[in-house]
Amino acid sequence: MVQGTSVQLVLHRVSGVMSMGKWGDEFFVQYGAVPSQLYRVPYTPDYDFFAAVNADRLDRFRRKSGCATDEGTFCFAAAWCVLSG
Repeated sequence: MVQGTSVQLVLHRVSGVMSMGKWGDEFFVQYGAVPSQLYRVPYTPDYDFFAAVNADRLDRFRRKSGCATDEGTFCFAAAWCVLSG
């Protein structure tokens, strides 16, 4: 399943995921997240905040995490749902 593989690849590269409730927790654990990676939030992220990148903070993050400056850095937020017809 493409979705499952994609989620697993992302989960192995992130330090945490924001889930919205019990079902969100179960979803991420199903694909390999550990409970210490889960940060429960009762609302969607502030996308405008994340879009306004502070270059100094991003540079510090890259140095701390070992990311090269020519590598892409992104904040990923998504919702997947199963549609039954």
